[in-house]
Amino acid sequence: MRKSRIFVLVLLLVLLGGGIYLWRLPAEVGYRLIAARIAPASLSGLHGTVWDGHADGLSVLGNDLGALDWHLSKGSLLAGKPLFDLRIAGSDLELAGAVERREGSLRVQDLRFTVPAQRLQGLLENADISLRGSMSGTLATATLSRAGLADVRGDALWRDAVIATPRAEIHLSGLSAGFSTQSDGSIAGTFKDDGSSALAVDGNFVLRQPNYEAQATLRARNADAEVEQLLLGIGERQADGSTRVQAQGSLLRMH
Repeated sequence: MRKSRIFVLVLLLVLLGGGIYLWRLPAEVGYRLIAARIAPASLSGLHGTVWDGHADGLSVLGNDLGALDWHLSKGSLLAGKPLFDLRIAGSDLELAGAVERREGSLRVQDLRFTVPAQRLQGLLENADISLRGSMSGTLATATLSRAGLADVRGDALWRDAVIATPRAEIHLSGLSAGFSTQSDGSIAGTFKDDGSSALAVDGNFVLRQPNYEAQATLRARNADAEVEQLLLGIGERQADGSTRVQAQGSLLRMH
């Protein structure tokens, strides 16, 4: 009888010790256990615990995004679908939202982001154009796997938008976009100015990983003479007086 009590006591102590260890499991140890499963994302400079931790560096599909802070729900882990609340802070971008691990992929939910327009400048291949302003929005849903992105839906707003060329600068107070995954697997969206500037913009784009295509119709609002002059020599002039511009390239050029 006494031996049974000792055995139960030892078992309880082992379970208690194991529970304390898991409760304080270092982030680096936990990452080594799951590194292969969370590809294509990788972490470096880990601190804290599995439940509440920090990484000095986060890379996704080869792109360095910045530092990462996270909180892991213990209940979600027990359910077999780990759910993380994440915050990413880079030198010039911020992201925050929830990410759930699902059978070889990462499911993003309500990911809010802010990024300078300059980060997208690399998409404009061989174009002597610079972009200024801040882009922010919400990625309502997205699934990231080795095959790329799927089930994407979101919206974005380019604030204080400026498109500068050697000849002049085009100012737009705001340019909004909405996008989602299509039946053929591509991601398509539309964009439009907010109607407050002298330049009217109406366009659409398609992402077929890793390439993109975009086109837009530009026109001078209220026959603004300065914008009319600016549009001369840009794109293809249309019969109705508007200008049509097109662009295509690779997302791999984005920095």
